[in-house]
Amino acid sequence: MIGMPEILLTVIMAVLVWLLIQVLRADYRDAPRRKGGRRKAVARKGGGRRSNRGQTRKRQSAQRGSHHRTKPKREKRDDNAPAVPPNAIVVDGSNVMHWGGDPDVNVLRRVIRGLEKQGKTPIVFFDANAGYMLDDRYYDEAQLAEIMSIKKAHVCVAHSGVVADEWILDFATTHRLRIVSNDRYRDWKPQFEMVGDHKRFLRGRWQQGSVMWDSKRR
Repeated sequence: MIGMPEILLTVIMAVLVWLLIQVLRADYRDAPRRKGGRRKAVARKGGGRRSNRGQTRKRQSAQRGSHHRTKPKREKRDDNAPAVPPNAIVVDGSNVMHWGGDPDVNVLRRVIRGLEKQGKTPIVFFDANAGYMLDDRYYDEAQLAEIMSIKKAHVCVAHSGVVADEWILDFATTHRLRIVSNDRYRDWKPQFEMVGDHKRFLRGRWQQGSVMWDSKRR
């Protein structure tokens, strides 16, 4: 006959076996979930690495591109100024033609001839409306050169909308030339230091059919 201690031991063993079986079953059911979770975590880590690598490539590409970018070009002044000949001098044609009062090409011619006698090579600049001042029509470089009997290459007519004063001062400053004009160019003094240097200007007037040079500024 089986005693009570044996019965209790048998029951305890049965309970322990049952608990062990339940634990094993639960672990078996959760195993796929854990694997899936690990895969997702790995995917997230891998995606982060790929993302970081992508950002690194983008930065490297941008840096390489920055080395090959061209520097912005400086805006060029709209001028077709000629090469500077020996003994060149700038003539403000639109100003000189008024030395006798009304616009007169003969005054301009006499000034140019006088400069040539001094061994100078005049480069004559005009506003775009110079032809209209002289003959009520547009004159280009070739037409103005013909009536002044100088080379076309030594005549510069400003395009419409271009301020001839600035063009004249810029050209004279760049090439260190004197300017024949009675214009004081006061509005341009902040931009061009030469405006304050009277020695850089040759002034004159038309009197009784002759050019009278200002001897103080010659």
